[in-house]
Amino acid sequence: MKKKAIIIGASSGIGEAIAMALVRDGYKVGITGRRLEKLQSIRERDPENILICSFDITDTEGSVKCIDMLLKDLGGIDLVIYCSGRGATNEDLCFLIDYKVINVNIIGFTNAVTHVFKYMQKQRHGHIVIAYLRFTSDSTTLFYKAQHSTSSFSAPVLLYSAFPERRRYRVQ
Repeated sequence: MKKKAIIIGASSGIGEAIAMALVRDGYKVGITGRRLEKLQSIRERDPENILICSFDITDTEGSVKCIDMLLKDLGGIDLVIYCSGRGATNEDLCFLIDYKVINVNIIGFTNAVTHVFKYMQKQRHGHIVIAYLRFTSDSTTLFYKAQHSTSSFSAPVLLYSAFPERRRYRVQ
């Protein structure tokens, strides 16, 4: 039986690369992202082993519906990799910029990972991987570095603090 994975945020970059690596390793993979045309292009590489569902991670209801559809179509899950994230320079300290980052990196993350975690609790196994990349540059401001690092760091901290019972259910 093939192992099954979902990659949240797989329409490009590291998410896309992970999806293709998992397919090469024999996984059946569900991929998600905002850009449907990119997801369709990725699926064309191996339509038998790649399922797609397009949603914006900030749409909490739509995210859950798509994840549920993939869970059903895959017939369970062994691995979920979360690659969705946003960073923004905010030198003027504009709340709307921070709000968009928080909505993706905290709200969207918490909604999706909590939903997947509950599913894995019921099936009594599974792995959740958070694939965030942190970057800094000498040309960025100190505030941006702190903001981006804080936002990226928050997701794994939320995962470990919100799910202390994860080991009991063999969810890692």
